[in-house]
Amino acid sequence: MKTKQLLIAMLLLAGQETLRVKVSLVTVGVRVTDSRGREIQGLRAENFSVFDDGAAQKIEFFSSEEQAITLGVVFDRSFSMAYNQKLDRAKDAARALVRSTRVGSEFFYVTFDDKVKLAADLTSERQRMEAAIDQTALGGGTSLYDAVIEALSISKRAQQPKQALVVISDGADQHSTHKLQEMMGAVRGAEMQIYTIGYFGPEEDKLFRTPGARIALNEYHEIDNPRVVLENLARDSGGEAYFPRNDQELVRAVERIINDLRTQYTLAFYPQSSEAANRYHQLRVDVRGGKYNVRARPGYTQ
Repeated sequence: MKTKQLLIAMLLLAGQETLRVKVSLVTVGVRVTDSRGREIQGLRAENFSVFDDGAAQKIEFFSSEEQAITLGVVFDRSFSMAYNQKLDRAKDAARALVRSTRVGSEFFYVTFDDKVKLAADLTSERQRMEAAIDQTALGGGTSLYDAVIEALSISKRAQQPKQALVVISDGADQHSTHKLQEMMGAVRGAEMQIYTIGYFGPEEDKLFRTPGARIALNEYHEIDNPRVVLENLARDSGGEAYFPRNDQELVRAVERIINDLRTQYTLAFYPQSSEAANRYHQLRVDVRGGKYNVRARPGYTQ
């Protein structure tokens, strides 16, 4: 009888472990600031609460230290990047991002014009990444949506649980085979925190500041407003969007991204929901101990 009871207990435990393996750990980067935008340091796991569709979750992992990461760079090499040597300045920005990461990080590099190219697959070799950046040449049009979807697909093979993607682009997508909705769906289903840099020229910057998700290039042609697209990419992934208007502002944007990745808190949890997979979950992170501003991804698909 005891042998039978032990066998039943072992089968139940095995079933629980199998269920746990099937539910992926959800990793969330969290930035905490005060009312003046200053970073709040020194918080502990007990200061944080995570809610998945309103239900409190147990935090399985917490760190306030800088983590090794998977860093992807999506780089616009369309012909418009020739304006005012924007291509060279953007290369400088990409190299600075790679050099800033902690030892043990891995990288990949996707370029795009009217076509998408994986210029450097996942690698821990910074020199390989920088060589690919150096070799980036001007191309033709813009297929941003295809490039982001390709980058998110690559991230599924990443080794590091903390993942960031930096998108550098200067124009509107007019050549992708995927639609905006497809790209945003892929963003919500990925682990990557996305930072976007809209490096527009003066005329484009003025046009793209027009309110609305769609803008008219002429009476016959409407496009997705690239400024809104880049803002949504960042917001839905827990990152941030920047729109530098000169070289100095570009440098500051890169510095802010580097600082953000270094100083944010990292936490992770196993979703307790028994709902079906491939459903979007609303995510909320609360921080106790003060009146703080908290930035984290608003949800995820699993």
